Amino acid sequence: MHDFVFRFRKSILVLACLLTLPALLFAGRLRLDLDFFSLLPRDDPSVSSYFEIAREVWTHAPLIVLVKVGPGVKPPEAQDLVEGLAQGFCQVPGVRSVDYRADQGVMDQWIHLFLERLTAFLNPEELADLGRRLSDEAIVRQVAENRRILSTPFGTAAEALILQDPLGLMRGILPRLTGGGPLNATEVPGFFYSASDRTYFIFVRCEKPPQDVAFSKALMGRVQRVKQEAMAAWQKGRAGKISNAALITFAGGYPIAVRDEAQSKHDIKMTIITSLVGVLVLFGLTFRRPAVLLCGGLTLLIGLIWTLGFAALAFGSLNVISFTFSCVLIGLGVDFAIHVANRFYEEGTQEEGGVHAALERVYREAGGGILVGGITTALAFYAVGISDFGGFRQLGLLTGTGILFCMLAMLLVLPVLLVLVSKRSGKPGALAGFGLEILLGAVGRRPGMVLFAGLGCLVFLGIFGTKVRFDDNLRHFRPPADEVFLRQDRVKAWLGGSTGKVLLVAEGRSEAEVLSVGARIRRALETARREGLLARVDSINRFFQAPEIQAKNLLYLQSHREIFDPVRIRAAFTRALREQGFRDEGLYDPYLDALARGLTPHGVILPSSLKKTSAGPFIDRFLYEKGGSFRLVCYLTPSRDLWTLDQTKRFRKGIVGRLESHGIGPKDYHLTGAGLLTADLKALLLRSLRSSLWLAFLSITLVLFLYYRSLKLLCLSAVPLAAGLVAAAGIMVLAGVDFNFFNLVVIPMIVGIGIDDGVHLANTYRFHKGPGATVALALTGRAVVLTSLTTLVGFGSISLSHYPGLRSMGYVALIGISACLLSSLLLLPALFGLLKGREKG
Repeated sequence: MHDFVFRFRKSILVLACLLTLPALLFAGRLRLDLDFFSLLPRDDPSVSSYFEIAREVWTHAPLIVLVKVGPGVKPPEAQDLVEGLAQGFCQVPGVRSVDYRADQGVMDQWIHLFLERLTAFLNPEELADLGRRLSDEAIVRQVAENRRILSTPFGTAAEALILQDPLGLMRGILPRLTGGGPLNATEVPGFFYSASDRTYFIFVRCEKPPQDVAFSKALMGRVQRVKQEAMAAWQKGRAGKISNAALITFAGGYPIAVRDEAQSKHDIKMTIITSLVGVLVLFGLTFRRPAVLLCGGLTLLIGLIWTLGFAALAFGSLNVISFTFSCVLIGLGVDFAIHVANRFYEEGTQEEGGVHAALERVYREAGGGILVGGITTALAFYAVGISDFGGFRQLGLLTGTGILFCMLAMLLVLPVLLVLVSKRSGKPGALAGFGLEILLGAVGRRPGMVLFAGLGCLVFLGIFGTKVRFDDNLRHFRPPADEVFLRQDRVKAWLGGSTGKVLLVAEGRSEAEVLSVGARIRRALETARREGLLARVDSINRFFQAPEIQAKNLLYLQSHREIFDPVRIRAAFTRALREQGFRDEGLYDPYLDALARGLTPHGVILPSSLKKTSAGPFIDRFLYEKGGSFRLVCYLTPSRDLWTLDQTKRFRKGIVGRLESHGIGPKDYHLTGAGLLTADLKALLLRSLRSSLWLAFLSITLVLFLYYRSLKLLCLSAVPLAAGLVAAAGIMVLAGVDFNFFNLVVIPMIVGIGIDDGVHLANTYRFHKGPGATVALALTGRAVVLTSLTTLVGFGSISLSHYPGLRSMGYVALIGISACLLSSLLLLPALFGLLKGREKG
């Protein structure tokens, strides 16, 4: 191999340039896709159902706007600001609806629809109560109450409500239709408002989910402009008053996604820069010649460019997990360069013969180890690449291929560059030895003692390691004092439940059938709500009664015609108006006409009959037709956020149990939603990683056995990895570091480093068993120390991230790689010493 490289060195450089230039062009087209849900397997029923519902009824969690006003701001002034903001948000592209008033969708739009179709909206108890409200005495009392309210200081605000519903029929029904949201009806009628901290809430529903980061960025930029314009207009109208009387902030998934994307990009960018600089500085300090540093850095860059070009051709974009591959490649890719340069400069290379001999030494002493180490490390990541989880799949395939590209560049391009540099310059200064000859000499003199002490430490750490935990609480991956999450908590406290929705979807062959199934489901879910499992249940059955209930209502109307006589009701209302001093100028005729139509018996009403009315968009959120069948969507609000897998499992089990107790089986519905999908994603991730690691270990074992053809050498080369993983687990427990979905990605890298260290040291033991064995081990150990240090700098620098989740990746890398390094420098040489003593004996 050394003859080939030396003879065709110029051709190799030309070929490398010809490959690098187009790869660089392709890499420029690479996009970053930060949509986390794009990683989900679309063939999964829950996933496909969620995205179908999202397309049909746009169920995405809303952008939440909080308007906190000062004590000097009167309600009408604050409402002007809220109204201005709501109107501005309605004009933002991508916004589907803006909700800021509890009575907005019912009192303003549904009053006549409700009155004309009473039998479809009311349950039997409410219909009986309606009969009592329509008695002559009740009508007189209600009109007198209207007069009293209008004479109070809040009469102006209540005037519109009285005009819309003078008999007060909606006031008893309104809490059910609006969900019974917490309102301060005396001070700010109808607005979503928390009196305790003087905060108004606006809910902005959008066409795309927060996980679409590009959409979230555009949305937040536009709503920020609306905020500035609305505040400027409001302050202009309040000239002379304090300018900081209102504070407008945002909560929900959209601002979180934008902030996370910006902060993650910043952290990754700083990590790449610091790791690259740190790695090259270590490389330069060890080999002590700028030209060697330039050669190593240039070759590493070539490997990265080839990998990016491959990513552009194979994937077209990088997802939220795979774009961290560059940190891994910088740490692992430079390891190959270290082993090449380490062997190349083992002896003088001033003369051409010396250069040729140095090349021969590179491929004889280090080539096999680099090849096997590269293949085994790539296999560790390729095993992750077979995962069903899209994030791991792309990360594994991309990083595994990148490692092979870097290995190829280091085995072909770097030796050529070192030959060219060495022929034009003198020998570099003495290489850093890290004091390994002294350390390894001491280990060689007392191998039994070192091994005994090392095994004792491993047993101690292994006992603790059995207690290592897995933290799947996604909230722990964020800064504890996160402002957006604190705002989210305030909204959750106000709403009395989680801000994330769980969707229950039922399907039927007809609209009537799915309404009947929905009624049974709602009764079961109301049981769960009363027991504290749910904070709220929203479904079409909260408004529309099932056909069988409507039929009972029609019979009730027919059997109580005297109670629901429209002529008597109109006459009683007209008399009450005159007695209370109201002028009857026909203002209430549309209201009474609609009520008369509703009290006239007619057939069963289905929601589809209202699709072309003002209630159509509202109905579409709950009921839609697709493929010849009808789908009914219920929106469940858990009493608490579902952050962990265990919490989600308990919630799902509780809902399923309540439904089964009401005779509703799994075939009648299915549950989905962002929270449940996240839980499914967690379970999928754990299953995939477990199987991937088993496959990686089996593949690595097979490769090592084929390479060594010796079970002893195979076991020796695996010692640093096995001991390092045991020690790392114990140290993590003692240091209070848990495994999580972020730092699990580091495990394949630790596997690669541990195996790489063991392979190079085992190769040295195989080829150098004479008196110079300690010197040879020290030379290889120097490369092992340097590769570990560069990887620690390359990936450990992410421990400086702002996010606890990303920081934990750096912590696990530091612990795992350090444990493998110590095992390589202490346990393995001690084993070599014992084996040599046994062979001599």
